[in-house]
Amino acid sequence: MSPQALLLAVVTALAALGGAARAGTFQISPTRVDLAARGTSGLIELTNTGTAPMRMQITANTWDQSAAGEILLARTTDLVVFPTLFSLAPGERRKVKVGVTVAPAARERTFRLIIEELPSPLSPAEVGLRVLTRMSVPVFQSPVRAVRVGEVAGATLVGEKLALEVENRGTVSVLLRDARVSGRDALGASIWSASVKGWYLLAAGRRRFELAVPTEVAARLASVAVEVTTDKDSWKRVVALGGD
Repeated sequence: MSPQALLLAVVTALAALGGAARAGTFQISPTRVDLAARGTSGLIELTNTGTAPMRMQITANTWDQSAAGEILLARTTDLVVFPTLFSLAPGERRKVKVGVTVAPAARERTFRLIIEELPSPLSPAEVGLRVLTRMSVPVFQSPVRAVRVGEVAGATLVGEKLALEVENRGTVSVLLRDARVSGRDALGASIWSASVKGWYLLAAGRRRFELAVPTEVAARLASVAVEVTTDKDSWKRVVALGGD
C-alpha cells in the first residue's frame, strides 16, 4: 500500500468514529455527512490549523466496496460540492455545502468526498520535502425506507485459513465493530478463539474476513461460533465446518 493510500485508509477509519478529524495542518468537522431522505444538502467545515496559507480541492465520488473491504471510488455528478477549489488563510474556517442531485432510492446511496491539499508556491526558505494531506469523508443519502438486517452468511476452513462471510441484507450501511470466533472440536469443546476488526458494510454488501488457524487446531476444528458486533446490534451463528 502506498503512503498516500495508507493515510487515506487511516483517516477514513477515523470517520467511523464521528466528530472531527485532523491531518497535517487542517481539520474537518463533521467526519461524515448524513443526508435525510427528505433533505438534499449538508455542511462540512474545514479549518486551517497551521501557520501557512493552504489551497484545497474537493471531489465527489460514488463509494462501493469489494468483498475484502477495499474502497472503490468513481467520480460522480450525483453528489455536488461547493466550493470545490478554495484557499484557507492560517486559522481560517470555511463551510462547504454538500448536496445530492438524485432522489432517494430503495437502498442507501453512499459517496465519499476526497479532500486534498494542493501544492502551494514555496519561499526559498521553505524549499524541501512537504507532505500534502488527503482525507476522505463519507456521505450517506438515506433510502426511502431504512431496514437493518444482517447475518453471518457462513464460514469455511481451507487448510489453515478460516474464511468468514458476513452479509448486510438491509437498505442501510452498518458499522462492523469486530467479529469474534470461538472454534470447537467434535465434542463441542472450545479449542481456539480469535477476533478481527471490522469497518463499514454497505447496504446489500458482503464482506469476507480471513483468519489464520494454528496447524494443531485446524486438524481438530469441527465448528465455529461467530458473533459479529455492529454499531447497533450483533449477529450470531454457529457454523459446522464441512457442512451446515
